[in-house]
Amino acid sequence: MARRSEHTREQLHDLALKAAGRIVAREGISALTARRLAAAIGYTVGSLYLVFRNLDDLILQLNAQTLDELHGQARGVAEKQPDPRKRLLALAGAYVRFAGEHRHLWRLVYEHRQPARLPAWYPERVARIFALIEGALTELAPARRPAEIRQAARALWSGVHGVCVLAMTGRFDDSSETAVQAMASLLVSNFLDGFVATARGARRPAARRRVK
Repeated sequence: MARRSEHTREQLHDLALKAAGRIVAREGISALTARRLAAAIGYTVGSLYLVFRNLDDLILQLNAQTLDELHGQARGVAEKQPDPRKRLLALAGAYVRFAGEHRHLWRLVYEHRQPARLPAWYPERVARIFALIEGALTELAPARRPAEIRQAARALWSGVHGVCVLAMTGRFDDSSETAVQAMASLLVSNFLDGFVATARGARRPAARRRVK
């Protein structure tokens, strides 16, 4: 590791985030403290607060990096599936894999208490992920209003996320990736069947009553 004098403010920022990511990935959320992180990078706790407002600020930025990685993987999967239904199934599968492979970092995103006012760049990262889901839903049900698409995307992904949470916390008899993938696929398939069917029904004109 370079001496302290060789690190710029930006380098110290990146160094701390990388070390924080390693600590959480290996040991879990509870292992990340300002003192532990400062010791890991060879700086004082006070030095950390020169580049982060507090530990919550650091965690928020670490979570943003996790969301960036999730979005990158999801986009890569989505670009390989021109069919919107298969794309959504593939996205659900990618989410399950990501949660399993990055269990502690993934949990940190939704378990850590967020500030009352989020910086603009954080919701934008969440929105990019939902945009992939909303795009596929729009292709499947083009007659749906944008507000309905947004609501459906959040309802669908809340279900997929819930399956992952229950699996990761040992609430299922079988929490293997194969079993979780199967449950997520079943949830998505059934949701899409109903979503598309009701969209078609809404477009169908009402039958005219025959006048005798």
